[in-house]
Amino acid sequence: MHPYDWRIVYREINDNTFELDITECGMKKLAHDFDADGMLPGICRMDYLLSHLMKNGFERTKTLGDGDNCCNCRYHIVGTCEWSPEKGFEGRK
Repeated sequence: MHPYDWRIVYREINDNTFELDITECGMKKLAHDFDADGMLPGICRMDYLLSHLMKNGFERTKTLGDGDNCCNCRYHIVGTCEWSPEKGFEGRK
């Protein structure tokens, strides 16, 4: 495994939904090696923007960047994801 690789468990839920549990994050390792841990969890929040722009549904309650044991991502191929940075991200990881 490359030092900056990800370790991911994929689960297909149905034709429209899948989950990813990320237990090792290449971006987190890279940020740490360059003494840039402060970039996280901001970088993690980009998942919401990308899902919003791609018109996919996206949900998550944990991120490695926030100190959790994994990123527990749920994607809906057809769905919506609100992008409202003005509401803050306290309740959205």
